[in-house]
Amino acid sequence: MVNIYIYIYNMNSKNILYILTFFIDLFLIYTVLILSCNILDKLFILSVLICHAFFFFALKNENKTILDICHLLVFILPFLALFLENKYIKSISIFLLIVIQTLWYIKNKCILNDFTKGFVGIGDKIEIEKIVLILTLILIYQLIT
Repeated sequence: MVNIYIYIYNMNSKNILYILTFFIDLFLIYTVLILSCNILDKLFILSVLICHAFFFFALKNENKTILDICHLLVFILPFLALFLENKYIKSISIFLLIVIQTLWYIKNKCILNDFTKGFVGIGDKIEIEKIVLILTLILIYQLIT
């Protein structure tokens, strides 16, 4: 377990973002192609995939303005998942939020802040951590009930 912690701590932030985003995209594509989705689910997935296309472009080119917008969407999209019924979308949102919180703990920062202008850094870090934790718990509750 300690070796994983050290490996992730030393891993390049950009690579972590690429891998995480790619994994989420694969899961969402699988969800829309294989599993049953209503029109809102499909719209949500399409929105995420479009956002991720811009994110990959911005990360590669280090476009801080687009990355700041994507940084906001990292929290807005899981929040919108609260209003969807698809358990797979809720699951991937929970996964993302738990990974973000874990990376905050391991890296002691948001790894996306390495590439953004920082206008998203509104509010106290502790407040954001509490909001993300509450959002995670609500999504988990919705998933298990």
